[in-house]
Amino acid sequence: MPTFETCYNDVWVYCETQEVLDYYKRPTTPIIELSVGDVFKPFWVELTTSAPWSARQRGQALVFEDWVYFMGGVGCDGVWPGDLWRTDDMLNWVLVTSNAPWRGRNEIWATIHGLEMILMGSVQDQFYNTFATEDGVTWAMRPDACALSQVTVQGLVSFRGFLMVFTLGCHDEGGVNANAISCSSPRALKIENQVYYSETGQTWTLSRKPYTVDGFERARHIQHKWSGERVGEFRVDYKVIVHLDVIYLIGGDVMRAPRDTAGNLFLDEDGSVFIGRTKARDIWVCKGLLPAATMCNDRTPGGLQIADTQTKVAQKYSERTCVFVWDPLKVSSEPLTTEDS
Repeated sequence: MPTFETCYNDVWVYCETQEVLDYYKRPTTPIIELSVGDVFKPFWVELTTSAPWSARQRGQALVFEDWVYFMGGVGCDGVWPGDLWRTDDMLNWVLVTSNAPWRGRNEIWATIHGLEMILMGSVQDQFYNTFATEDGVTWAMRPDACALSQVTVQGLVSFRGFLMVFTLGCHDEGGVNANAISCSSPRALKIENQVYYSETGQTWTLSRKPYTVDGFERARHIQHKWSGERVGEFRVDYKVIVHLDVIYLIGGDVMRAPRDTAGNLFLDEDGSVFIGRTKARDIWVCKGLLPAATMCNDRTPGGLQIADTQTKVAQKYSERTCVFVWDPLKVSSEPLTTEDS
């Protein structure tokens, strides 16, 4: 069972205005005195270092029906708690239940989908059931549902009426009838990142690659640009979010096969290709299911500015995106063609 070095049960809020800061200000909060003409600059305020729920990593927090819900996560002992908490002010937390219906499952992921809160939890590490609630209190497993199996979920979002699950796993072929199977199977292809979608969480369909906007077809075998450059490379520990009708895939680690200056792969002692772990500091965006492309300025010291993001969201991605060169020192400014996107 995996263990973790540090777990937390602290709570922070982002004070975007002086009014928000005045409401959440604690005795330990820094005092910001503005001179004439100065503008308030938002910052994070720590509300507590000991919230009533147990310390953990990878907890899920969602805003639903005027409440903030907290669930899932894994403790430093490797145990995934089965509790559910909520608050309407970020200061006072109420225990909804200590025995949620997903108790005993691990790899908890949650999102808001339409008028429901959706949660996925894994049984036996790669058999995911879907739970839903309309009030935040009464949860039920999707009836007559087919569990998503033989993959590891790495992200769950709701986008344009569909639940989208970002996964890592092996499949038995690269054609339109690909099925997820154990990576130890002799029929398994290389492990890779895949995306599944569902309207309700009852049945899951493997998405087509490369994606076309609003096209929901089954997959053909083409490497995701964000997962690596070659078959056998993949990305882990990244974050997927939806903002302003755009999907953002942020950071993580890329497991990739480095080459020497002559283009030759490095081999392990047993003759297999060496796969190294590289920290990714990039941001990928997409407007459909899913022509992903990296932002041109994802490596600038100051990160993305508000004006940059607004400009990029407003433009067509095939016209404004740039090719990302897998080199930590440079990013190409060559525009992508429609075929590339």
